[in-house]
Amino acid sequence: MSRLCDSLKYVAIGVLVIVSISMLLRYLQPKKREGLDNGGSPYTATVSKLDNTVTMLTNMMNIDSNRKDVEDILVNLKKMMQLAQIKTLLEFANGKMDPAATKSTSDSLKSLKNMQESITDSIPYLDGLSGGKSKVSSFF
Repeated sequence: MSRLCDSLKYVAIGVLVIVSISMLLRYLQPKKREGLDNGGSPYTATVSKLDNTVTMLTNMMNIDSNRKDVEDILVNLKKMMQLAQIKTLLEFANGKMDPAATKSTSDSLKSLKNMQESITDSIPYLDGLSGGKSKVSSFF
């Protein structure tokens, strides 16, 4: 009986060693990334999702049939940003012109400039959507 118990102990230790080695090998094995197993990119699903979102937004905005209105909006927004910059500078000139006012004016002008640049940067994208040169491109 003692021999049987000793044999069972060795079998149990052997099984434990095999299971431990198997788990260790599985842990050390390089992780497989989704999409790479079949030679594809791991970003294929993300690209597809973003493409669908861009298409949905483009269709929702209906830019092709509303092209003139979109251009008019951009032109007027750009004019508004320029006028807002002038107004901000005039208010500063007529105000205290202390360090706090200088910082506030500077921050406002930076924000207006960023908005103006965003409007200007949107024109080439708009041109690309309809495949032609915008009538307002010369304005920008």
